[in-house]
Amino acid sequence: TGYIDGKCATHGGLFVPLPEGMAGEADLLTGQLEMMTRYGNLATEFTEARADGLITPDEFASVRVAGLRAVRSVLAFIADLETRVQASAGAAGLGPLQVVKS
Repeated sequence: TGYIDGKCATHGGLFVPLPEGMAGEADLLTGQLEMMTRYGNLATEFTEARADGLITPDEFASVRVAGLRAVRSVLAFIADLETRVQASAGAAGLGPLQVVKS
């Protein structure tokens, strides 16, 4: 996905792969952990960039990459979670997690 990521970044966007099929419990847990890790990385990049009171273009580039990766992890998690949404409380076959749109 390096090429695709680069192409998307050139146009101000980012690539978010869509889930194939229904996400399982392990997928959701992995996605949640990925979000926390990515936000931690963003916080670290930001803290290091502003340590001397000046954010250079290179430091900003690092913060931007970390930020986009955090956003991508959230969008991927939401896409996975959406595969588990059911139309009504009576729908069957989705396993223990049952999110109902109101």
